[in-house]
This record gives sequence, structure tokens and C-alpha cells, in this order.
Amino acid sequence: MMSPDTILIADSDPALLKLFSRLQPNDSLVLLTASSGHEALDILERHAVDVLVADLVLPDMGGLELIARAKEIQPYFMQSIVLTGDSSLETAIKALRLGAVDYLIKPLSLETLWDRIHAILQRIREIRDSYREIQEEARKNILIMDTVQAGVLLIDVAGHTIMDANPAACLMIGATRQEICGKVCHSFICPAEKGHCPITDLGQQVDNSERLLLTCRGGHLPIVKTVVPLHMGGKKYLLESFMDISDRKRAEEELSESRATFHAIIEKSLDGIIIVDTEGDVQFLNQAAADFFNLSRKELLGTQLSFPMTSVEATEINFVHPDRGERIAEMRMAETRWKGEKAYVATLRDITGRKKMEESIRHLADHDALTELPNRNLFEDRLRQTIRRARRHDNSFALLYVDLDDFKPINDNLGHRGGDMVLQEVARRLRQSIREPDTVARVGGDEFVIILDRINQAENAAQVAGKIINILTQPYHMQKKNFLLGASIGISLYPEHGKDMQSLMRCADTAMYKVKERGKNSFAFYDGRQEEPSGEAT
Repeated sequence: MMSPDTILIADSDPALLKLFSRLQPNDSLVLLTASSGHEALDILERHAVDVLVADLVLPDMGGLELIARAKEIQPYFMQSIVLTGDSSLETAIKALRLGAVDYLIKPLSLETLWDRIHAILQRIREIRDSYREIQEEARKNILIMDTVQAGVLLIDVAGHTIMDANPAACLMIGATRQEICGKVCHSFICPAEKGHCPITDLGQQVDNSERLLLTCRGGHLPIVKTVVPLHMGGKKYLLESFMDISDRKRAEEELSESRATFHAIIEKSLDGIIIVDTEGDVQFLNQAAADFFNLSRKELLGTQLSFPMTSVEATEINFVHPDRGERIAEMRMAETRWKGEKAYVATLRDITGRKKMEESIRHLADHDALTELPNRNLFEDRLRQTIRRARRHDNSFALLYVDLDDFKPINDNLGHRGGDMVLQEVARRLRQSIREPDTVARVGGDEFVIILDRINQAENAAQVAGKIINILTQPYHMQKKNFLLGASIGISLYPEHGKDMQSLMRCADTAMYKVKERGKNSFAFYDGRQEEPSGEAT
């Protein structure tokens, strides 16, 4: 009977644990829960766990530490799934690199969780089945080697009479020494009839030749036989030594099955497997490897792939195909033997999807989900870089703080979905208004900031601000209606109005509020004397 699948869920949220309990444990599924990292580790010490579902934020330890310590306790078959919130996306990447096979972002549905767990359990079963097959083959081979024995017979050539037999021969023939000795070998232990002895009558040399041995039960025992002529006391004898190869024959069949199983495992592997000789020429590859390069095996055999001719723990390689684009693989190299010669085996794990996932996670962490513009975090990082670059090269730049005028009535009229569409259109227009090196970011509901890099004089910033106001005041066609928006823009200049991020942001914000006080839909430079705005829309 197969043991049930065991799932351990480590999460301190009672609501989530209650959701997980709906998986309904039964004879084929055991569900264990833990509300802390130490409780989870205690369970892992006492129970074999197939899938660990771990929140990255636990009361007593980080989720990454729990995953690492869990791997030390159960290093072979257990797989981990990471649970994370929006604020832990970078940590999720680290968990994937640590060995977790999947991650889920909260909140999540029971169906999503079970689909992921079910896929991982299926993969674990396949790995275990393959492991058991290999263990069984190894056990059989050891048993075969431990039971091999050689039989020895002494035959009188003149009468073809058996003169002596050792215990191994008696065991193979199935008779006692007394029952064997004195018997003529023809038709007793040898299938040949009288006058057709392969050695004495036909003159054959028998040296490690496969033959059949008749047994007292009427059966045929396959043997490997060697015959050596002897002269003792003026008489000719044959010393026959033979080894029961019935186990070997069965072993060959089993080996053939084992090779077929091994071949099936290699072919079903999702990892690409390539064997290259010491010159770097491809000698063997499985289908997954051919699929990675999007070429046939015939096209790849004998070619050179520029792999390092040394053992490599893990490295990444990139391959660009005209039709499929860039593919990324994690490659490992190890020394091996191929057809008796030194060679190297390379395993390629396609991580293109994982890399895209990581890139997507990074993008989500640095960009506004609605407009795809940089968010405040990325904007502040770029502003710091711009300040450092301007200080190093003695350049100037401008910072524009853009606040939409009269956006709330549009949002109330169109609803949140309609308001979001307007914001997306605003973001598109802002991107059109600036140069490639410049940056536009969304830092609030209807607030945007723009870095105009390498501005030689204030008039350049004023021209861009006027262009932005003109383009933002063009009608917005939404839900078969036209809507109008304005924009108030405050401008600060580096280094005139500040040499650090906080000063520049404060000055631009102050200038923007002065525009609001003056009637909106215009722009102004920061006036250090806190006087009236120093610029207007053109």
C-alpha cells in the first residue's frame, strides 16, 4: 500500500490555515499545520513531508531560514512552495534560488494552491519511482555476484566417464557426488550423443564458451565452459570448469530492461543532457537538449557547443534562436566516461521562464501597476543617480512635479475603472512629451514627477512644461464622452534650488502649490523668496 502524501503548511495567519484545512485530509493525504518556524521544524523532525508550504514572514524566523533548515532535515524528496505578499517579491526570488520550486502571492484561492501542490506531488512520485527502480537493479546485481560459483568435473577421455565433481558442480547438476561419478557424460550432463563430443570427437577448443548443462531434473542450465586436457598416470583426462550463467542471462535481460528504463528516464527528463568528448564535440544528447537549441539531434551530434572542458557546479548560458528568441539555461558540467574514453556530461535546465518571472517580479517592485511608469522607489533611485552624474560632470537638470487639475470630478463621473483609463492615457501622453534619457514616474494618485536630464537653461524646462500642459489639456474621450483635464507643474533646478533629492522635491512641490493658488493649469519655477510663481504656461 502506498504511503499517503504529507503536506506541511507553515503560516501564522489563522484565516489561511482555516482555508488550507479545506484540503480535506484522507487516507491518501495528510495535512499538517504550523503557526511558527520552530513548530514546523519539530514536525519535520518527526514526520516525512512531501511538500512544505511556507510563509516568508513567520513570528519566530524568516521563511528563507525555515526552507534552508528544512532541507537539512529532509534533503532528498521534499519540495517547498513559498507564500509571499506584495512587499516580499525580492525575497521570493531568493527563495526560488534557495531551492523552492514555486511561489504563490497572497491572497490566493484553494484551487490555485491545490493545483500547484498536485503538480509537485506528481513530480515527486516520478522521482521516487525512478529511484526505487535503480535501487532494485543494484540489489539484483549484488545478489547475482554473491551467488556465482564455478563447477569442476574430471572426465576420463577414453570412456567419457565422470571421475570426480566438486560441490558446485553437484549443486548445478542436481545430484550427489556419488550419483555423478562413474556416469558417462553423454546424455547425462552433455546434450551431445555418443560420437559427437565437441572436444574428443569434433576437435573443438572450448575456452569460455557458452554451452548447455543437462540437469538430473531434465532441464538445461546455461553455462560458460572451459576445458583443459590433462595427462595423469599415462591416461588422458579433461578438466572441465564451468560457471552457471543462468543468473547472468537473467541479469542481461534485467540489464536490458534497466537500460531501457534508464533511457526512458533520460528521455523523459525535463533537463537537457549532453555528453561531449574532450574536444568539445557532442556525442550524445536527449530530446530536451535538442528542444532547448530548437535543432534536431542529427544537427547537433558532432558539433561543438563551446562548453567548458572542466567540472562546473552551476553557470548560466544564453542561446538566441531566430524564431524563439533568447533562451537561458542553468548548466552544470561533470567529468564522465563515454565508450571507454574520458568525456563530460552537461545538464541544461531551461530557466527562461524563471528568469522572466524574476524580471516580472522586479518590474512589479519598481513600477506602478496601473500605468507601467516607474514608481516612487525607482524614481528616487534614478533621481539619486542623476544627482551623482550631474555633480560629477557639472551638469544641470530640472525636476517637474505634475499634479492633475480637476481629476476628482472625472473619477467620480466615470468610476474607478474609467478614472484608471484616464490615468493610463495621461501616462502615455507624458511619455510622449519627454526625451529618451528623461524619466517620468507616478508617485501618487494623480501626481507625477519628471526628471529632465542635462537641461542647459531654465527656458528649456519651461518649454517642456508648456508642452506637457498643452498635451494634457487635449480632450479625453471616455465612455462616448469628452472630458478635459488641466495640470499644475512646479519646477526645481539643480543646483540652483537644491543639491539633494529632498531639497529638489520640496522646492518643486512648493512651486506646484503656488500654481494651484494662482488658478491652476500652469507652471512655475521655485522662487526661493517664497514670492509669487515665476513662470506661466506658454
